[in-house]
Amino acid sequence: MLITQSIEGLQVSYDAHGPAVNLASRIEALTKGMAATILVSKDVAMRLGPGFVLGRAAVLPVKGKTQPIEVVELLSQPSSS
Repeated sequence: MLITQSIEGLQVSYDAHGPAVNLASRIEALTKGMAATILVSKDVAMRLGPGFVLGRAAVLPVKGKTQPIEVVELLSQPSSS
């Protein structure tokens, strides 16, 4: 991932570029088709700590990828106690 900074006068803006950012955008676009609020890749789901509640999983085609991607619905995060 590449993060760039551009300064115009006093305004500063940042942009992120790269395959990870593109994949995240494509996965976000899949939420509508699955009627899900949050989807993560299976790789991300496997790295979540204990207490995260996961829902449905699906293997879906993703624009720009030759192989479909397994995504998992993220339902809730651990409560802070």
